[in-house]
Amino acid sequence: MAEADIFDENKGRFTDSAGSEFVNARAGSGGLAAGDVVTFNSTLSTASIYQVLNTSTTAEDQSVVGVCTETIASGSYGKIQTFGHNTTVKIDGTTTSVAIGDNICQSVTAAKAQKFEAITVSPANGGARLGICMATVASGSDTTFACFIDPR
Repeated sequence: MAEADIFDENKGRFTDSAGSEFVNARAGSGGLAAGDVVTFNSTLSTASIYQVLNTSTTAEDQSVVGVCTETIASGSYGKIQTFGHNTTVKIDGTTTSVAIGDNICQSVTAAKAQKFEAITVSPANGGARLGICMATVASGSDTTFACFIDPR
């Protein structure tokens, strides 16, 4: 955390000098890696500021939180970005290209994002946006890319 970062220990979240927002959260089983798209662990009976986070294989998962910014071992705490510019988001571009300005969401591939319009789920699931793509990713690519994270 940079000196200019603002940290609120009571809420487990902070904002950096660029205006990006982060939360301190615990990784679920298997841990998390930088660039992973993460979701709340929906199997817990109570919510917590320091919520356990996992990766998901549910397309357009409504419990998407943001992107992991560092390696976090299972059961350990680390930083998850919930708002702002990030250049290390993992993308599953193996079946469709993603263009600047496209909405992105959780892919069916664990820990990765995919173009929102390219996925079809039942209307009952609703779907949730992770953010907006800020770089072009060609079809057939399986890489990282720049994204503006805003799952609100």
